[in-house]
Amino acid sequence: MDKEILRAELKSEITDELLYNILKENIAAGNNKLAQTVSEEVITVDSDWLDTIAAYLLSVEKIVLNPKTFIKDVREVVPVEKARRVDAESIRYLASHSEDIRRIDRRGNVEPIRVLAKAMQEDLATYENRVVYTLLHRLKVFLEERYNSLKETVTDFETTNLKMDSGFNIGKASVSYRLDMEIRQRKDSSGKEILERLEEVRHRVRILCNTPFFRSLSSTKLIIPPIQRTNLLVGNPDYNNAYRLWLFISAFRTIGYSVAVSSKDLPFDNDYFDDLTGVVAESLKVLIKNNVLRAEQYKGIKLTGRKVKRYTAYKKSALDTGAGAEYNKLVLGGDGINQYYYEKMKALVKSVSKKSTAKDVEDIKRINANFRRFYKGLSKINNALLYDIMKLGAEEKYKSAPADTVLKKKQNELKAQREISKKYSLLVELKEAELESLKAKELSIKQKLRKLEVDVEARLYKEKQKKILKTKKFVKDAPPQEIDLKSDEDKE
Repeated sequence: MDKEILRAELKSEITDELLYNILKENIAAGNNKLAQTVSEEVITVDSDWLDTIAAYLLSVEKIVLNPKTFIKDVREVVPVEKARRVDAESIRYLASHSEDIRRIDRRGNVEPIRVLAKAMQEDLATYENRVVYTLLHRLKVFLEERYNSLKETVTDFETTNLKMDSGFNIGKASVSYRLDMEIRQRKDSSGKEILERLEEVRHRVRILCNTPFFRSLSSTKLIIPPIQRTNLLVGNPDYNNAYRLWLFISAFRTIGYSVAVSSKDLPFDNDYFDDLTGVVAESLKVLIKNNVLRAEQYKGIKLTGRKVKRYTAYKKSALDTGAGAEYNKLVLGGDGINQYYYEKMKALVKSVSKKSTAKDVEDIKRINANFRRFYKGLSKINNALLYDIMKLGAEEKYKSAPADTVLKKKQNELKAQREISKKYSLLVELKEAELESLKAKELSIKQKLRKLEVDVEARLYKEKQKKILKTKKFVKDAPPQEIDLKSDEDKE
């Protein structure tokens, strides 16, 4: 801040009101950027999908209340007084189970204790009912996902955003001030009606999941799509609607609502601008007074976290053209080694380009020779660089001290070689993966080449056919004595 203002403040020669007015004048004379916008987020809920589910759900409710069943025969051994129906199978059972016979009289009449009886039972576990049972499971999850999403976002919002960016001078001091304020307000939305309807449909589904129909099928397996179109699913209206509801929720991927955002800019008048500059001036006044009052306290606090980063100059001429002593002085991972690698690559490309002429480009053998020379040179540089990186890293890590014994030095050398060996094993794996990638790329290029060859051959064949048709037409229109009907191939 300006030293004159601070000194005056220390001597109590300037009042708060005077300081406030001075700051406000400087702020008004500075560079001020103001922006105030009002945006609205309106939720639009699509109710068509909910209407479809509610309509189809009526048929599901009818099925649950009165499902189609099939009768099955159940045989079980029961006391004779509880048996309602017996048949030949019951007699055969008694013939092989004498322990269930009480006695046989002189006339041969058999008095059994227990008998194999036949009973007729209704079974709900038909394929169509299992489809409805699985549909209720899927429908419950479908509705829960959309209800949880709509419940969080169904409210409309109005957002007011105020931004102020000021830059001004106070004496020799420059001040930057930024204000960013956002007010987000909820508004009533028409989506609440849809949410209430969705809650009603969820309640109907929960009731269906607590019916005797649902509980009786709880031990059966769920149906895995695709659904078989049985006669009942196609012919019965209620079961057909259940099948259509299955298809509908399976194909419906959206949440069911959209968000429309619109905004407008609000103007600023002189009174509003004056009030905002007053806010900035008041904030700055508080900051100045605080720094003055606590100047001695703040002066005793030491600075921490000071970091000094040193830079070294890179000289291109210091690099050796080969992987020699100057290269070994470069720091691994630094900018120098990246520059070294770049310079070697650029020199190699230039050397190949100079040796290639226009005639070489047209000659396939020359092109192959140049490419081989380029690739070998590139591989040589790459391998030398990788070897030096692996070697220098391991040797630097396990470097022996001059005072170490011979045994200690050998142990460090052994550790370094082991690390180099591991890195080479990893390099082999990477090269093998690279080779597989190149093979796949080669196959793709060959397939593309073959496709182009077939395309060119087809086009040449079409051109040849056009010429033949043109020749035949010419032969047809011309006098016979003036045309030799034999082609060049026939003449030969």
